[in-house]
Order: sequence, then structure tokens, then C-alpha cells
Amino acid sequence: MQMQGDRRPFSLLVEVQLLKLGQLLKLLLVSSL
Repeated sequence: MQMQGDRRPFSLLVEVQLLKLGQLLKLLLVSSL
């Protein structure tokens, strides 16, 4: 039962990490160009 309560904050952390990775990839692409 506790897993369901832990999924939401975990998913939020994953989304934040994905956004950060996306920004880093964009910076790398821009710098490579």
C-alpha cells in the first residue's frame, strides 16, 4: 500500500531529472553546432 503513495513523488523526481537531462542535451547540441 505504501508503494502507491511513493510513486507520485518518485515520478516527479524522474520528470525533473528528465527535464534537466533535456536541457543538458540541448546545450550540448547548441555548443556542438
